[in-house]
Amino acid sequence: MRSPISLGIVFVAMAAFAVAGLHGQRLGPLAIGLVVVLAAAGLLVMTGVRAAYYVGLAAGALTALAGICTWTGLGGARLALPVQPIIAVVVGLYLCFRVAIAHKLFGPRPRPGE
Repeated sequence: MRSPISLGIVFVAMAAFAVAGLHGQRLGPLAIGLVVVLAAAGLLVMTGVRAAYYVGLAAGALTALAGICTWTGLGGARLALPVQPIIAVVVGLYLCFRVAIAHKLFGPRPRPGE
């Protein structure tokens, strides 16, 4: 699980799961923005560029924050992903944790012999 590709797949899978939805729920405008950020972060993480670290952390934090806001009733239907709020919180924290663990994978690769 040290590959940036496997980490990117987790981001894209969460975005795809949110788009597919449950029980025919429609996404609000802020939730659509969150899905776009998750998908973009997943694709960027797969490239392994340094900016992917920061975008990945931001996407995970936004997912967790959206889950917390929906769970407490602050966000209403605008922020709600079509999953239980606790799942959004746990997945968002998991994404942040995985990106933090993989921080050495992002950025320029050392040349052999250096």
